[in-house]
Amino acid sequence: MELLDWIKEQYQWRDVEFVNEAIIETEHGRKRICSWKDKSLLEWHTTWRDRCSVTPHLLMNRMIRNKDQQSFVEWKDGWLTAHDEPTDIFPQQGEEVIWGALLSTMIQEGKKVELAGAKLRDHNPSLEEREDVLNALEIEDKDLVFSCLMEAKIRQKKAALLREMNHDETLPFFVPISSPQQAKQVFDVFIWCGTDEPPEKSYQPLRTFLGDWLYQHGQASVEDLLNSMYDHGGLTKEQGLLLLAECLEPTELRRLTSDRGANEKHVTSEEVRAFMKEWNQTKQLVGVLSGWLDKKKKVLT
Repeated sequence: MELLDWIKEQYQWRDVEFVNEAIIETEHGRKRICSWKDKSLLEWHTTWRDRCSVTPHLLMNRMIRNKDQQSFVEWKDGWLTAHDEPTDIFPQQGEEVIWGALLSTMIQEGKKVELAGAKLRDHNPSLEEREDVLNALEIEDKDLVFSCLMEAKIRQKKAALLREMNHDETLPFFVPISSPQQAKQVFDVFIWCGTDEPPEKSYQPLRTFLGDWLYQHGQASVEDLLNSMYDHGGLTKEQGLLLLAECLEPTELRRLTSDRGANEKHVTSEEVRAFMKEWNQTKQLVGVLSGWLDKKKKVLT
């Protein structure tokens, strides 16, 4: 049986045609078809999306149930899921409250929905090894880079201390956020279109998201976002400190030390400038988050 005929039978749609390999057009609008090879990951996403949907104003692109009310169907050597495919982008600035509600829900549910074998970030990469790599490279503006390396050691110690102080706190699973444009809207309803990527037990996806938000919309908007995450119960003081620990991790050094071939010994000034831009943006994010946590501490005490 051809795939389109299988989809028609499973979902009881009459008129179905491919727009591209992932999108179909039906009499009920456009749908996205996702293919899964890992059933445990599929089941995790199904549960996580169901739990992160907060009706009526905040929804995930959950799996459409088929004729038998199943959230996925078997197809060849894997499984398929169907999802609504809205096209209108949900705005960001000025909508910090609902964005904060989304991220807060992701934190709370990410602490509850476990996935066996999920990626756990290495929070303590060896800076000594990175220093050895840097020493072997021909770096323009080397003094500038090595001054950052010294600061990186301080940052990593602070991150380790924060984690030790909050070792009893559960770290949430987070699905990587590829773009804020994953947020769509239908009649003013916020719909988050998730991916099929595996979650990681880390705040790295949220760190990246907040850094991009800060760059695009500024400090006041980020603080409004953090306030909403706090007000909706996800970003507690303890979770805020774990997020700060993630932001302190000097992952920017990977830009200079990772994935360099044996003959790629020269680091150009353009590469150093890109590194410094990311470095300074992270410092700004750490400053904003630290300041926000200090304000919350004063209010609570």
